[in-house]
Amino acid sequence: MPFRWDVARREQLGSLPLGEEAPSYPGFEAELRTCCARVVSAGQNSDFVFIGRSPESIFDYLSGAFAETSWNDRLSLLNLSLRYTDSDELKIGSGPDVHVLRRHIAALGLAPDQIATRPRPVVLVDLVADGTTLGAVTGALTEWAADERVDVNALRRRIRFVGIVWRRKTSPNTWRWNQHAEWLEPFGRAVVKNVSIPGTLWDYLGNKQSKVSRTQPISKWQNDEWRFEPPRDAENLESLRLALRIYNHAGTAQEREQFSRELAEQPSVSESWLRTLIGELRKTA
Repeated sequence: MPFRWDVARREQLGSLPLGEEAPSYPGFEAELRTCCARVVSAGQNSDFVFIGRSPESIFDYLSGAFAETSWNDRLSLLNLSLRYTDSDELKIGSGPDVHVLRRHIAALGLAPDQIATRPRPVVLVDLVADGTTLGAVTGALTEWAADERVDVNALRRRIRFVGIVWRRKTSPNTWRWNQHAEWLEPFGRAVVKNVSIPGTLWDYLGNKQSKVSRTQPISKWQNDEWRFEPPRDAENLESLRLALRIYNHAGTAQEREQFSRELAEQPSVSESWLRTLIGELRKTA
């Protein structure tokens, strides 16, 4: 798997957290908290897989908030850079060695047979403009399922999608990515939930924020040594410090209480799984 420091294991980071932190902006923490609450509500009682590097801060926040709860093992970060990548490029015999990608996915427990037999659905979460990345990932999974003779329909039944989108004024003519993504048709449109967030947060996470991990375009998948080396560029280390602060902050009693309150305002609070999660968070807080 591509290397990423585990901010949950502070003792393994040594002196790396000492130094300047990647900049954010006023109000970032509050907007991130609200975004995380809405993502959890939209994803329902599932296992969450965050695609690429854009949702890193969401992953770090929820990892800190869910530490010491029954949701601690529900989060995965799948570091793939598939922007402008067509799903056909991920098929065997076309483009790079797809076995490298498949080993990466299987290491996270997300191979087609693993997803099809999981006790909970898997929800793929990403910042979305047009859904190309989610389409490429699901295209790779269904192609893989066919190669391994895994029931593709069983795989599709276990997958959900949460698209994090830039908040805009709504109208009957508003363009929605999931209404135009043809690859979604075999899944059914009901498996998609969109979470709209302020443009400041979307732009920061998707365009401006430096990241803890290196980008992983398909041209790099076969370079195993490069993928496994810890990134030590200044911006990666500054991002590591921000990620550690987000994780630690989300685990504080005060922040867990705030997060619990935001979860309690979500539509899914009528369901028992969310009320149970809120109870766990308040107990640890």
